[in-house]
Amino acid sequence: VPPIIKDLAEGYRARACYAGLDLFVTFDQCSLDSRSRDLTTFQTPRGALQLTCIPMGYTNSV
Repeated sequence: VPPIIKDLAEGYRARACYAGLDLFVTFDQCSLDSRSRDLTTFQTPRGALQLTCIPMGYTNSV
């Protein structure tokens, strides 16, 4: 479960923290077209899953 930004910020109050964060999760809000979702199917112990948003970190993986 993703942390709530308010709780995350409270935990780092008055501390130095160096990180690159996408606090608005804008990249994950780009939905994949329903016709493309079959191309992202992968198998897990819980069954087959499909991505519904643009994946991150898969540059040149095709």
